[in-house]
Amino acid sequence: MARLAKLGRRRRRLATNPIIIIVCEGGKTEPKYFEGIRKARRLMSTHICVYGDGPTDPIGLVKYAKSKRQEARRAGIRIDQVWVVHDRDEHLGVTEAHALAKQWKIRVAFSNPCFELWYLYHFQDQRANIHRAGLISVLKEHIPRYSKAADYSAQIRQHQDEALRRAQECRAWHLSCCRPANENPSTDVDELVSQLEVVENVSTRLK
Repeated sequence: MARLAKLGRRRRRLATNPIIIIVCEGGKTEPKYFEGIRKARRLMSTHICVYGDGPTDPIGLVKYAKSKRQEARRAGIRIDQVWVVHDRDEHLGVTEAHALAKQWKIRVAFSNPCFELWYLYHFQDQRANIHRAGLISVLKEHIPRYSKAADYSAQIRQHQDEALRRAQECRAWHLSCCRPANENPSTDVDELVSQLEVVENVSTRLK
């Protein structure tokens, strides 16, 4: 609640700056990455609120994200976007969770099989179906000492445009083959990263 109160004060001062809530499945990889982006771009934590302390199942994550938006509303804060970041893994209830998210106007950055696909897209394409263990093995060819506990946002930043392109092209490729866009492999993390670029631009103008 303290963070939301601070956010409310900032909101009144910078009323045109977007506020985005990001609720992550993991407590390490995803939060560290998005916090790394926020800090590198000198965005305030009152503009980008990253949470990695909630449930780990997809439906629980969506409900947790909704609760964070409701908490903000009770504090008189208008949240512009709410995102849930989660992997396919072996989770049950993915379809139901995404339906709830759509109903509650919560956006989902979904990675199949896992978030590390977004990292891999910074270095190479990946179109063949791949399991998490195999993906991590390929990723270590580019980041030899890869660890889920580390922040690689600065290290891979220079390749972000390639990652954005590869993620978009892979989804389009699935659709062209009459498959769901979120088929293995695929990720929507690029859409969230693109939204953070918008916050960066607005924040810069308001400084």
